[in-house]
Amino acid sequence: FEQIRLLYANAMQSGTRLDPGFPILILAVKNEKSLSQLIPEYWAGEGRTHPVGLFVPGPEKDYIVLRTDVEGQFPYRPIYHEYLHLILSLNYQHLPVWLDEGFADFFGCATLFPRFGRFGQPSSFKLHVLQQSKLLPLDVLFKVNHQSPSYNEANKTSIFYAESWALVHYLMLHKQD
Repeated sequence: FEQIRLLYANAMQSGTRLDPGFPILILAVKNEKSLSQLIPEYWAGEGRTHPVGLFVPGPEKDYIVLRTDVEGQFPYRPIYHEYLHLILSLNYQHLPVWLDEGFADFFGCATLFPRFGRFGQPSSFKLHVLQQSKLLPLDVLFKVNHQSPSYNEANKTSIFYAESWALVHYLMLHKQD
């Protein structure tokens, strides 16, 4: 976690707050069974999502619980994504939802190596969603709020997140000639 914090610190403007002013307690467990014992509600009932980890804000400290046996393209994207939301909330008020989620996904698609890290890498899942779905018109994307169907309904959120990520990805990495 210190490595992802350092990666974000190097990418952000000088003076950007990265810490909430109280501890972030990290509980790292070895596998899914151990995680299910800490957060059993995600294993209760049929068809529940089994997360690789959670970021839970609290009044006096924030908590991260995660599995250490996770693999895949961006195994800790949900944790990095939520940490980015924390950083954004410490530094900016009233970001549009598309920008908040787009930044969180842009920085959440990170890979850490022993001496360096990368963020902003293309997500094969998001690229697939963008190729297979009808895009939201930009005026609709820009109006999405926390009560919008595009933000809340399972069959609509994938394109909202993918399109928000793609727009931030373009804005962050596109170079004017």
